[in-house]
Amino acid sequence: MSNNPFITYHVHTYNRLSTLQLMFESFEESNEYENFEWVIVDLGSTDGTQDFLYEKYKNAKDVSIVLGNRTKYAEILKSKNLEVKDQAKGWVPIFGWAKNIARSLARGDYFIDIADDHIFIKKGNWVQNMLDVFEHRKQQNNGVCDISSIIYRGLPLWRINKPNNATSPEQKTNSGVSYFLSSIKGYDDYHMMKKSTYKKVGPYLEIADDMGEEKIRAWRTGKSDLSHYKDYVDRCTALKYKKAFLKIPFTVDCDYSNFDQSKKLVLSHNELEKRFDSINRPISTEEVSNYQSLIYNG
Repeated sequence: MSNNPFITYHVHTYNRLSTLQLMFESFEESNEYENFEWVIVDLGSTDGTQDFLYEKYKNAKDVSIVLGNRTKYAEILKSKNLEVKDQAKGWVPIFGWAKNIARSLARGDYFIDIADDHIFIKKGNWVQNMLDVFEHRKQQNNGVCDISSIIYRGLPLWRINKPNNATSPEQKTNSGVSYFLSSIKGYDDYHMMKKSTYKKVGPYLEIADDMGEEKIRAWRTGKSDLSHYKDYVDRCTALKYKKAFLKIPFTVDCDYSNFDQSKKLVLSHNELEKRFDSINRPISTEEVSNYQSLIYNG
């Protein structure tokens, strides 16, 4: 493994200008890994996002911007009698498409899938932390890495405690990075993944007229629970891949209702490790937020 592999961050966004701006600001404040690119897929935003992306990155190297159009995409599906029957599933068809576009353009040896409402909260070389986890899994498995994806973000405590998110005991790399392996699921979105793993598992599911007669019939009648996520979990699990959780997250979801940009705070890894050393599971969003509040008010 190269000591400094090229990383592709990718994000797809739609009408979330404010959180997208905060995501990039916090990334620039906290990131210490330099060998990377961004691939940004905008799905037809009308809130100024496209102008923001143009102004911010018009002279930037290693930034690719794809201007998509979810309305046009929906029209294409409709022309094939594949339109969404259940509006609650309106985003389902487009997620796999956006992820596959980003990864088709990506030049990185590894992909980091970022949400447009993530806030980076930990300053440090967290890319290297995750590379250490990949290497550790190879050491534990006779040279074969057995994880599909490393989850770097904080989850709400209720999700961490869900039975289907049960994990193995805490493990540590040779450099001391703590992580947990899922006991059940083989994949999760918003992760770091090897390009070679993506190629092995295959592209994400897209709603298309070649996805199989049974799946098409279920989708057309609105009775399908089809999604890129469920499909990829099943495929990764079938290949005996596992997902890994970093113990200390480096992003959390932006809580707009309680977010005060003037108090934006990026913590050091050592601060977070010391604070949560005694907890033997992934650290939750609430715990990070509560700790930040203690510092704000201290």
